[in-house]
Amino acid sequence: MGISLKLKTILLPRLSGGASFVWRSLVWGKDLLKTGIHWQVGNGDSIYVYRDKWVSRPSIFTVISPPKLDVNTKVCQLITPSGGWNLQLLKYNFSTSDVNDIIRIPIGKRDKKDDIIWHYDGKGNYTVRSGYWIGCNLLSSHSPSTPHPSTSWWNLLWKLWIPTKVKIFI
Repeated sequence: MGISLKLKTILLPRLSGGASFVWRSLVWGKDLLKTGIHWQVGNGDSIYVYRDKWVSRPSIFTVISPPKLDVNTKVCQLITPSGGWNLQLLKYNFSTSDVNDIIRIPIGKRDKKDDIIWHYDGKGNYTVRSGYWIGCNLLSSHSPSTPHPSTSWWNLLWKLWIPTKVKIFI
């Protein structure tokens, strides 16, 4: 089972109406992960041009041009046999913005597999620090008049007159 299938399986769960706070938090964490992961181009064999996140464009990581090529086109089909981007094909099928973003993506060697990386770390690894930073930014992007549900819950918890060790355990 490839990393793509494992990752898609992990990222499937959704919320139901009566979900517990813990489950809601896990799903929120999943959504946070989805905002920062994308493909790193190796040989391009695993990445679909229009369906997958692979362009270095934070939060969306996708091509914004309407599809001109077949929807099942893979990134490897945009690479020349010599290992560079096929500029003629790119300019004909994508917007200038997409072409500029695509040609900045380094291409791996033909035998290097594509990999899923975390955008917000220089090495592509997820760290708690970078995840926390993104999470705080997502929370602060909510309107002050409608706070994120977990924020109000945590505020209530920390105001309770119970031992701190119990609060931490919760």
